[in-house]
Amino acid sequence: MSNPYAFPVAEPRQRSWFGRNWWWVLLVALALFLLICCGVCGGFFLTGVTVFKNSEPYQLALEKVKQDPEVVKRLGEPIEDGFIPQGNVNINNDRGDATLNFDVTGPNGTAHVMSQSRLINGKWGLTQLGVTFDDGQRITIDTVGGGDANDPGEAPPWKP
Repeated sequence: MSNPYAFPVAEPRQRSWFGRNWWWVLLVALALFLLICCGVCGGFFLTGVTVFKNSEPYQLALEKVKQDPEVVKRLGEPIEDGFIPQGNVNINNDRGDATLNFDVTGPNGTAHVMSQSRLINGKWGLTQLGVTFDDGQRITIDTVGGGDANDPGEAPPWKP
């Protein structure tokens, strides 16, 4: 028999859904925040890489490398550029310079390319172009390429 003089025992209150699952909500919110941040940063990164790869100094260097007989002989064809180029491009009015480093690959191997370019009177021209193969052998590619300084497609040669 129950004691009629005993205090009634209050049953524990049921916590709300949020009270029971707040840490899951926090974890999902943090994951969404990180996903959005990574997406935005990744978008800026890919945009930067695309702009860099579409720059005229990069395209000039890549074309010279793809047309060089020694590089074609060592790497085979087709020669493709790597994913992330490194370096810098500085432009001030119609003058500037660029130093670029990137990898190229072919069916027979990989090589690292280092190029330097100058912008003179609004036209880009390569001043130095070197390729280092996987075995450590380095070649220098002729940056003049038989072009004439009077040819509108060629930048004037740079003379320090």
